[in-house]
Amino acid sequence: MIILTILNILGFIVFGLIFLFATIFLLALFCKFRYDIKVDKANLEAEWVYSVRATWFLGIFKLIAKNNQEPQFKLAGVAINLGGDKESDEIEEKPPKSPLEEVNGRFEKARKATAAKRRKIKLKGRFDGIRNSLKLLDEIDIKGILAALWNAAKGIFSKIKPKKLRIHGKIGLDEPDKTGMAIAGISAASALGFDIYIQGDFEEKALELDIHAAGGFRLWSFTQIALKTWRKPEIKQLYEAVRTRHSRESGNPPSGEARKRRSSPLSRR
Repeated sequence: MIILTILNILGFIVFGLIFLFATIFLLALFCKFRYDIKVDKANLEAEWVYSVRATWFLGIFKLIAKNNQEPQFKLAGVAINLGGDKESDEIEEKPPKSPLEEVNGRFEKARKATAAKRRKIKLKGRFDGIRNSLKLLDEIDIKGILAALWNAAKGIFSKIKPKKLRIHGKIGLDEPDKTGMAIAGISAASALGFDIYIQGDFEEKALELDIHAAGGFRLWSFTQIALKTWRKPEIKQLYEAVRTRHSRESGNPPSGEARKRRSSPLSRR
């Protein structure tokens, strides 16, 4: 009876731990990562002033960064300094080296020279690996792979792009045509529904900006994009080609070829 009671308690503990870890994992996937960025420049001679604030996991994790200040990370409201201790600027005088230290220094130079030669050999091996990898271009659909990666990049950008973006200010460059091109390039973001208002100073240099960007995304969105990209036949073809080539170079045939060899009549004999 006592053993059954202990087993029941252990079962409840294990079940509770599994449920806790599963809940944390799901919250990590579906909790929104939020960010708020502000950048300001009063005039051409003034310094850039910025502030960054990011929160995640129901606000338990917070990151705050401002100019001229060390970034601050907060975990459940407890501040953690990310800057660390600054090193002292004082220069210590080194004592003269002893004969033993000079001999050790010569051995150290010889060791470094040997290590440099080994690095050259490794570098040559890497170039050979790159050359062999380029041969894969004849076995895969490079256009389809690039298209799949481009679609994945666009999907990631659509998730992380700010939901709110405001850019107000004044710009003046060396030449009027450059000023017009800069204003047109920045104002193109207004086509995405953002608040963009830039004045041009075509007579003298000027730079006044007030930028505010805010948005958020979930890790689950990246997981969906990765799974969707992995299902592409071009990506699977690339994986199979790399795996087959690696198996041939290492002397171990892929699992499919190994099964064919074992099932062939010659191998049975």
